[in-house]
Amino acid sequence: MPADLPGWITRHRWLLAACSLFLIVAGGRLVVVAHYGTDLPLQDSWAADTAAFLRPLGAGELSVRTLFQPSNEHRVFFTNLGNAILALSTGRWDNRQQTVANALLCGLVLAGAWWLVARTQPGPWPAVSFAVIAAAGGLPIVFENITWGFQSQFQFVAGFSLICFRQLLTAPPGSRGWHAGWIAGLAAMISFGSGFLAPLVVAVMAIARLALDPANRRPALVTTAVAALLLGFGWLVHNPAPHHAVLQAKSAGQFFRYLLAGMAWPATGWLWLAPVIWAPLAWLGWRWVRDRASCDGAATFVLAGGLWVGLQIAAIAYTRSNTTMWPPANRYGDLYLYGVIFNLAAAVRLMTDMSSPRARAGARLLLGGLLAAFAVGAGQATRLALEQRLPEMRAEFRLYEKVVSEYLHTGDRQLFEHGERPYPVGYILANLLDMPAVQKYLPESVRVSTTKPSEVQQLLRPGAAEAPGSRFARWLAEQGWLVAGLGLAGVVGVALARRARPAPSP
Repeated sequence: MPADLPGWITRHRWLLAACSLFLIVAGGRLVVVAHYGTDLPLQDSWAADTAAFLRPLGAGELSVRTLFQPSNEHRVFFTNLGNAILALSTGRWDNRQQTVANALLCGLVLAGAWWLVARTQPGPWPAVSFAVIAAAGGLPIVFENITWGFQSQFQFVAGFSLICFRQLLTAPPGSRGWHAGWIAGLAAMISFGSGFLAPLVVAVMAIARLALDPANRRPALVTTAVAALLLGFGWLVHNPAPHHAVLQAKSAGQFFRYLLAGMAWPATGWLWLAPVIWAPLAWLGWRWVRDRASCDGAATFVLAGGLWVGLQIAAIAYTRSNTTMWPPANRYGDLYLYGVIFNLAAAVRLMTDMSSPRARAGARLLLGGLLAAFAVGAGQATRLALEQRLPEMRAEFRLYEKVVSEYLHTGDRQLFEHGERPYPVGYILANLLDMPAVQKYLPESVRVSTTKPSEVQQLLRPGAAEAPGSRFARWLAEQGWLVAGLGLAGVVGVALARRARPAPSP
């Protein structure tokens, strides 16, 4: 224990605050997993996980190639790898284990995002950014990704993309940080279908820099060339999904409605809030173009982040807006939330850079509007999740567990003729459940005896005959309040230590 604990905390306050944010976000998500989650795999997991590692395991053919195969239009190598490691190390294909790992991953990515945007912010603004990111990630706003284990690709693509355009645009070419940037760009493109947007942003920003500052031509040209090579790799690994063409926008109205909904997140139903939330980035972009002094690394990263989020939102609007689902699918929120983060960073940058009192007042007004819109939207979305959607999903999960358990005992495919199943296509689900390689790794909630029907209900009890890995995942999920509390305690400790730090001698 350091002798001067307040001084030690003050010196390491940025790292400790980032750790606190990690715990708050992860803890908030773990609470949702504990109260509403299930160990039964859900939705795309049935097709993707079984093809990537369960069936290859049964055939003795598991390899990097099987983990690299696409899921629809996405390459999700890191999601497949993580889920395979969990299954192999615990002996269970367990959705709860995956969601616990995802909660920790989300906390890590958002803590890293805060570190990148807040380190250059003066005064109280890092604390404001801290609070907004903690709420965006820790509240059950994006409840689908919290409860579905397969959704880690949203975290992987965000984390790798942030590293890619931050390092390639701010680190000197040839440095370690710069090399980390292009490696992260490669990783982003095998994390999610829209991973190619990170090097696209790098190319756009580098070309803009070249036009604005021809004197520094060489770094911009080198970065543009590397971004082009990354985009070429993205073209090689992309996987068209013709069966999803029906979901693409069929009119400008469909596209712009979905686009504005994503920009207005978390108030996706209030389209008129989109200009309020995104005005800071538009203003910062205009200043970045007009004033060369604004082209420093911090402003460039914030603007690149905003462009990346905007392209993500536009890509979702183009590929998924021809649907009756409204508002947009909840799972996209783990990408939409970066719009709030980078617009907040842009507003803070404008307030601190402006020399005109009138301009600073305008920036404060934009910031106030953004924070108010986020607070209203987050409150509304959280209330909807806790009062309606999460209880409904919990009831659905229990029904899924029961029907899958009964199928394993009876083999009656008529059980899947209705909608009470964890995968949309009933006969495919039945075919997968008939495979010994899949049955071997099924979680505890659906594992049944083939000779004693009375044991079915016994096995449906939470915690019954759980494998050690499953018990640990359940225990960690149930400690969500404690994890979040430790994060809050860390924030308080940093604040108190800073106040207790003695004044320097004259």
